[in-house]
Amino acid sequence: MMTAEQERNQAMDVAKGVAIICVLWVHFVQYYYVDDTVPVFEDYAMKFIHSFVMPLFMIMSGYFFCYTMKKRNLKEIIINRIKNLVWPACVWGACLYFIQYVVEMKVMKVEMEFSLQEMWWSIQGTWFLWTLLICSVFVCIIGKLFDGRLEIIVLVFAFPLLYFIPNYNNHMFMYPYFILGYLYNKYKDTISQKFIKGCKISLAAMFPILLPYYSSNSYIYTTGITNFETISKFMAQLKIDIYRYAIGLCGAVFVIMVVEYCTEYFRNSKVVRKIAGFGAMSLQIYVMQKIAVEYLAVGCWAKIISVLGFNPLTENTVLYDWVFTLLLALIGCEILYQITLLVKKKTMLSKILFGR
Repeated sequence: MMTAEQERNQAMDVAKGVAIICVLWVHFVQYYYVDDTVPVFEDYAMKFIHSFVMPLFMIMSGYFFCYTMKKRNLKEIIINRIKNLVWPACVWGACLYFIQYVVEMKVMKVEMEFSLQEMWWSIQGTWFLWTLLICSVFVCIIGKLFDGRLEIIVLVFAFPLLYFIPNYNNHMFMYPYFILGYLYNKYKDTISQKFIKGCKISLAAMFPILLPYYSSNSYIYTTGITNFETISKFMAQLKIDIYRYAIGLCGAVFVIMVVEYCTEYFRNSKVVRKIAGFGAMSLQIYVMQKIAVEYLAVGCWAKIISVLGFNPLTENTVLYDWVFTLLLALIGCEILYQITLLVKKKTMLSKILFGR
């Protein structure tokens, strides 16, 4: 029999599992998309998944980071973050570059000079890990120095400092969700459960209302997060940012509530345990999919399309968005999950590849 705390933790693992499935899902939608009539950023599945997936991931990451803060001191946390985030980002980014180099030079016979700068760009491609590192460092330093209301105030007022860190768009977008997950876990027992439930229901109810307004301007990749050129551009950007933060929070809460209900209803079923397993291995799945899904499989699929002369997956956009790509994401997660389990049996290999 699982305790209430264990059930809540399993629900959070399942939420992370749903998030990593959605990451692969949106990458399959994006990278395998061939439809000249509709830009990929206007695709309905793209808009739906992007509206909540990375905020959900960051809320979950902040939630679990709270446990790390309770168990370790500042030095241990920094070392842990370097091992678990910086190391795999560097290893898998470098691996991706070397694979690209070999494929381009040996297979495709394309002239390509080895470049340390391009390797660094490849390493930075695992942007989520770098953003997670920045958010973790901010929170652990502030959380170890301050407590209570002062901690919350300093965490909020530290937000503008992210502007001065490279790739600040990603950091400034993700940071509020990370501290929300962290603060919720830390202070949830001091807040009325009725109040928490009411907030969750209200936010979740807003998600389907906000979703129809998600457009190509809503992606962090297309509009960034700041524009100080003129007052009118600043106000237009502010409107985009408020909407983007709002739908990210509402969408994440909506998914978490659905996950909590399903986890409670199905009570540790095989499906729940499997998705929770994906969540527990989400970092490993994320870094491996950069090579497996975003590069190798995309290249193979492009070759198949060139031979066929058309993309059989996108003959029906509805099936492509909501059936084919979702199935590919589930299959991809399962394959990468099994690879992770095999690697973890070899302790040294696991440390080399994943830092843990």
